[in-house]
Amino acid sequence: MELQESWQGETVQQDPDASPEAFALAFDIAAVGMAVLTPEGRLLHANDALCDMLGYTRSELRRFGLRAIVHADDVDADNDSRSALLSGVQSDDRRELRWRHKRGRTVWASVTRVLQRDEDGRPRYFVDPKEKLVGIVFVQGPSIRAAYHAELRSMVYGAMNSSKEDE
Repeated sequence: MELQESWQGETVQQDPDASPEAFALAFDIAAVGMAVLTPEGRLLHANDALCDMLGYTRSELRRFGLRAIVHADDVDADNDSRSALLSGVQSDDRRELRWRHKRGRTVWASVTRVLQRDEDGRPRYFVDPKEKLVGIVFVQGPSIRAAYHAELRSMVYGAMNSSKEDE
């Protein structure tokens, strides 16, 4: 029997022989930080990339959870994201959030959060891929992405101008 699933408007063929081990391997070796959390926010699994990004071991992250290290100014946004998914208002959520690295610095990441539901529609777990944003200008407010792009543009223009001066 061939299974089909719709994902973001596309029909995806599922391999009936695909194993949970294949998923676990892809999860564990992903280049972006990945976490699986219960609907209540308890961490079930984190990959190496997430541990490296945040500076904590898996056991440390399981002990106090990701929510404990969300930047204080982003706690409400994180809660709003979870609530919107749990209530069914949204099927996924993407936003930039900050976390407190083990060494005390701030880590910015782009998070795409998806809530997996069971066959009866009950929430099973969140899947939270986190892509670290590097080279970001630290600013307050909603202009995070604009500041990030402005910093990148200034780096590119600066490099272009310095190479013209060398001619």
